[in-house]
Amino acid sequence: RKVGADTYDVDNGSFTTCDDIDPCFWFSSSKMRIYRSDKIVGKPVIAYVNKFPVFYFPFVTIPLRRGRHPGFLIPEPGYNTVDGKYVKDIAWYYPYKDYADVILGFDLKEKTGWKLKLDSDYTKRYFFNGSFNASYNRSIADDAVTNDWAIRSVHHQELGNKATLDANIDFITNKRVWESSGDIDESLAQRVSSSVSYRQ
Repeated sequence: RKVGADTYDVDNGSFTTCDDIDPCFWFSSSKMRIYRSDKIVGKPVIAYVNKFPVFYFPFVTIPLRRGRHPGFLIPEPGYNTVDGKYVKDIAWYYPYKDYADVILGFDLKEKTGWKLKLDSDYTKRYFFNGSFNASYNRSIADDAVTNDWAIRSVHHQELGNKATLDANIDFITNKRVWESSGDIDESLAQRVSSSVSYRQ
């Protein structure tokens, strides 16, 4: 129903970012309001994976605007035999000026705990570029609770007069923090190392 110049109400609707004709996951809401070229607001919202409900949200706001702007990202619900039901990347995105992006994210897993993440990429042409990633993981396994954290940073700086500074920082309290990583190199890593170099 059209309720305003650029506002529409939808009853019992669903939406997804999956490109498949038969999507593997979607979000369903009994009441949705669409603000054209701005956002979708739904309440309450249930996340489905392969027709199986995996998570409930009291409300969800999804931006429709193009370009870089602050807002929540669409989470990834799912299910596997190890974690049970999970929702990954419940995240807030914030662009800083023209050269940096910051994402604060949260993974919630029914059987194995939760993970808090901070990711940032930045680049300023002819001056510097790099990334910073930090995570804190609270795992539950065999009635034991463990707390692990990791920090990874890569930085390149042009200092002028043909001089450059490079830093590669990698630190983890335990490899458990990477076990569920989507990065295959990270999940299989056997060593971590850090380095700083200056070139003239």
